[in-house]
Amino acid sequence: MEYQLQNSNQGIQSLIELGTNGHYPLFPTEWFGSLNLKNNSTISKSEKEKTHKILNRLAQHRSLDRKRTILYSLTDKEREIFLKVFFNMVENKLMSKKQELH
Repeated sequence: MEYQLQNSNQGIQSLIELGTNGHYPLFPTEWFGSLNLKNNSTISKSEKEKTHKILNRLAQHRSLDRKRTILYSLTDKEREIFLKVFFNMVENKLMSKKQELH
């Protein structure tokens, strides 16, 4: 599953860039414990649309605290889907930097 960020919002792009360096300022570490990134289940179109809406909501805010508030308001399922898509975007960014990994 590939998900390209339609909105070239600098704040979101910065978060993806931080993720390529292993820094995830929006996510508490306990969220990673329950996340199964090895599960290659495809994300449905409606789930992608939900994630896109969440990204747009995040893009409206500059402060990390407000972005965190949005993420904390998500259901567990929405959060899991969002994290999978976000990590996929980080992975795509890493792969585009390291062409020899393809």
